[in-house]
Amino acid sequence: MQRYINKYIVVIKLNFFGEILLLHTSDIHIGAFADKSFREANIDALEEIAEYALNNDVKYLLISGDLFENPRLENFELIKRTFIVFRRLKEKGVYTVLTPGSHDHSIMGRDHISILEAAGFAKIPKYEFIDDKLILHPMELEDYVFYAIPGLKNSIELEYICGNRIIYKGIDNVDKPIILLAHTGIDLDGFRLESYSERYGRIEIAQRVLDKIPAKIKYIALGHIHLPYPLLDSGNLRACYPGSPVGRDIMDLYETIILKKKFNKKRRFLLVDTSSEIPLVKSIWSDFNVCVEELEFDGKDVNQLITMIRSVLSKMVNSRFRALLVSVKQPPQWINSVNREIRDLERETNSYIRLVSKEDHEEFKKFILRLPDVENIENLEREALHHYLKTKNLDISLDKLIELLNILSRTPEDQREADFVEELFKQVEALLKEVVKK
Repeated sequence: MQRYINKYIVVIKLNFFGEILLLHTSDIHIGAFADKSFREANIDALEEIAEYALNNDVKYLLISGDLFENPRLENFELIKRTFIVFRRLKEKGVYTVLTPGSHDHSIMGRDHISILEAAGFAKIPKYEFIDDKLILHPMELEDYVFYAIPGLKNSIELEYICGNRIIYKGIDNVDKPIILLAHTGIDLDGFRLESYSERYGRIEIAQRVLDKIPAKIKYIALGHIHLPYPLLDSGNLRACYPGSPVGRDIMDLYETIILKKKFNKKRRFLLVDTSSEIPLVKSIWSDFNVCVEELEFDGKDVNQLITMIRSVLSKMVNSRFRALLVSVKQPPQWINSVNREIRDLERETNSYIRLVSKEDHEEFKKFILRLPDVENIENLEREALHHYLKTKNLDISLDKLIELLNILSRTPEDQREADFVEELFKQVEALLKEVVKK
């Protein structure tokens, strides 16, 4: 394998006229963690991937959706660091190509990825909806031509893919290698997601979708599935999920533990060489400076629990970001009663600690492994809110209600409380004025 890597480095550094390497990542979810101890883990992961691109003369960085957790972040420092990364990549001649994910873009274009594109720091292949078709427009960047399928709410993009309702505009006239970025959930030929984690057994996963994507496309850079898939060190693959570098919630943290204990793997991003008939994809494994551990506690003494937590954390000193998921024998009421001490310990040790009752823990792990995709969770939430509006006979749109709930669920983060409250009321007032005007 090393001789292949050396070959790639020589090809690029000596500027031979071979194919140019690509880096492929997805689902970075910057802004996903509100806790101060874990808040910067996702942006740190992006910086590590960008540094790899710069140090290895990689010319293209592909991000297949969900760069951000939300269309607009409230944390200024995370936004600033993201823009610095993209600006540095552009200054060094790296093209950063991305597609909108199901989390980080708005239909009106009022999102951070649109600002990155407008500033010239990112390239986003265009798409549009005409009648019942999704029209993808080609974007040529020196060595390649790119198309992109965005991630849509409720995984609607799968209906376009499976229904043969996607038009790849001008593809017959393209004479360069074609790369497709796609933020969606599909099973790959010969690999089944549920063989790695039952969590993906119930998602909206489309089978044999590759047959519906033009054979002329050289490589399909997939995103949306947070588990690295297929779980290979390297191989000739037409399509691949790099997985999420860090994840966005406790489910992903449990999945990191599963990767380590069951498969002896870390998280990753991908190095793709398209010079062969079927691209050679190599996993670049990394813990992204994140360490996740489990602890079981059968007692009732909170001081004993804290002592055990400290002991585990003391062995995790080599990682900047430390997460400890604790299974306790006591019921949720006991967990609530010690919550204050655990939060104090989190701040003191600068770590992310979550307690789950042991009885619920086993079910919770099964729940994590069998949980529907986040888009289906959002769908359930929408159905519940729709039912609430109907029963209360409220004259407000579902989307406006969800937007209001999102505003009210925000946390002050690094803002002064007075400034946060003032800004919150301004946003609520503006939204309510829109509702009244309707």
